[in-house]
Amino acid sequence: MRQKMITLDPTTWELAQKMPNFSAWVRKKLRDEGPSTPIAPIFYHCSMCDRVIRVTQLAPFDGYPCRNGCETLMTHLEGWSEEQVKGLIE
Repeated sequence: MRQKMITLDPTTWELAQKMPNFSAWVRKKLRDEGPSTPIAPIFYHCSMCDRVIRVTQLAPFDGYPCRNGCETLMTHLEGWSEEQVKGLIE
């Protein structure tokens, strides 16, 4: 998750205070307003354990942490298709 600060006027601040999870509500509203076309998957590769993961997100991160115990950042496989990634795994 990444943080984004927003400015609320007194009325919207009061409304936000009454919500049990304002951040989740904002994320849902943004997704509802987001692109109507499907988001292409983004692939990351860990050079230490050779693990490849598929992530659906709007934009790639500089590095994605490998959660396989490697404590390294995974490399974004920019422009790779599902077929190319399958070839890497197989």
